[in-house]
Amino acid sequence: MFKNAFLNNNSIPNVVVYDDTASSVEQKRESGFDKKLTGSSTSDILSKFRALNERRVQQGLSLLVLALPLSACGGGSSSSAPAVSGRAIDGYLAGSKVFLDSNPDVFVLTSDVAGSQGTFSGLFGTGSIVVQGGTDVATGKSFTGELRAPEGATIVSPLTTIVEAVVAKAAKSGAAPISVKEAQAQVAKGLGLSADADLIATDFVATGSAGMSKAAAQVASVISMVSAAGGTDASAAVMAEVATKISAAGAAGGKSEVLTKATEMKAILETVSATTDVFADAPGAADLASVIDNIATVAETVNAKIAVAVSIKDIAATQQAVQEDFVASIASGVVVDVAAIDTLIAEATAELDTYIATLGDDAGFDFDTVLDVSDIDTDIQVVVISEDGTITVPDAPPGVTIPVTGGGGVSGNTITKAVMAGQSISDALAAAKAEVTSSSDSIVIALGSGRFSENVTLDADALGVASVTIAGANFGKSLSVDVSGEISTGLSTAASTVQGLYDTDNVARNVTGGAKETWIDGKITVASDNVVLDGLRLHSYNGSLKFDGNDIDNFVVQNSYLTGFTGPNSVRFTGDTTDGTNTGWVIKGNMIGGVSGGVGG
Repeated sequence: MFKNAFLNNNSIPNVVVYDDTASSVEQKRESGFDKKLTGSSTSDILSKFRALNERRVQQGLSLLVLALPLSACGGGSSSSAPAVSGRAIDGYLAGSKVFLDSNPDVFVLTSDVAGSQGTFSGLFGTGSIVVQGGTDVATGKSFTGELRAPEGATIVSPLTTIVEAVVAKAAKSGAAPISVKEAQAQVAKGLGLSADADLIATDFVATGSAGMSKAAAQVASVISMVSAAGGTDASAAVMAEVATKISAAGAAGGKSEVLTKATEMKAILETVSATTDVFADAPGAADLASVIDNIATVAETVNAKIAVAVSIKDIAATQQAVQEDFVASIASGVVVDVAAIDTLIAEATAELDTYIATLGDDAGFDFDTVLDVSDIDTDIQVVVISEDGTITVPDAPPGVTIPVTGGGGVSGNTITKAVMAGQSISDALAAAKAEVTSSSDSIVIALGSGRFSENVTLDADALGVASVTIAGANFGKSLSVDVSGEISTGLSTAASTVQGLYDTDNVARNVTGGAKETWIDGKITVASDNVVLDGLRLHSYNGSLKFDGNDIDNFVVQNSYLTGFTGPNSVRFTGDTTDGTNTGWVIKGNMIGGVSGGVGG
């Protein structure tokens, strides 16, 4: 273990100490200490070391770290300084500057040695990891921009930059802190990646992971172009807003389109421009609206091409055009001709072929390997996020939206909680109730795909709100089946369709944009007016739905599947005995049946 060195109770920059036992010799070697410095005394060695680093600064080289044996320091105590190492990836980044945000004056450079390009070691301390500049080995072009990763990461990439932005924004806002694990899960979901995607530790170039490689390239294209327009401050401000939208979508169980829709990207750029001065010195600032529009349009076009890539070479060709042609144009204040993008990418591909031939085996990876798509969530639903934080399912029924903020919270008068399989719906309702400030508020519980084995009571009055909604992963996805022709034949066809397509929780609903079912394997009890159930699978032997009380208005159950109960436990409502009417009921787009042991349904 290396520890910080102190002199007169002050930490000595770039100097660590170690216990000079035989076992620590190998530790030094593994940590990258491969040079020796000698002197007549510790003070003499420190003086030589400072002079050596001063010369390296003048030469534009990274600073060295000096490891002193503890015995040379009189055996005194010191504080722990964890070693930091990892790999910087856009493609692998060689010659990039790497430092900790807690100590930006101390930096190292990433390796340019074949087979280990992008790796770094020799940093000690805590804090976020920052990577700047360097050369993208996959394209041979300069990387313009800045990447970040949270403390503890072993990979620094465009994806970890998003994770770090989510964590940092929560900390800066004074809101409840978000752990790296939680932020990573939200970002992975919001990018359409599988739930087990480890963004801060996976070398996606080495694994050939399609989802992570494509998402990283899409983020990188935005970072490169925004950095060309406004520098690292502009990039950081824009990526913070991008990260908010991605994590908000992920928290709601959906995928954001912020990287692939010009309208969403343009809105972020305009917001950053209006609320900060990061674009004040941008090339073309006199017509900043055109610059912003151009970046958003080019990002949409370029990222759409990345989305259909099948190999690293496909991604690299597009990235080469971004890093060279598009960045150069934006940095010069010249609008990129969107109509010429295909031609520019074709030219970049030809140039890339020449570069790959000269690179030979030194790349450290195979450009032509077909990417592995197993890290892509093919069932995830796309959501659109408005400026006020409202998340809307694009093809939901008119007037139906799911408002949320990142990680759940208040958006207007709607309190939303995202709940994944294995978590408690009742706990989410209790948490939402704690945030209620007015009886005009509404609660929305947005459930992910999977099985929820619990009984839940929905009572808007007890929760102190105007309405309560339970929205499943297939929110807005109708289960209607055509039963045309002979009534007996039609019903048989419908029953067969239900059984074959919807009687599982691990197969996506067979409709456009359908996701794997949200199965509530328990009983939903409706105990008040203004309860909405949408996009659910309610399947329980003991009855999936009941009503507590007979004066219930404005009940909605739609796009849901209610089956699997015995006759005595079938769905029933006895009616109103108070004023003689029940109003506002909506029952549509459902499959209701599968009754056994008696009459019901």
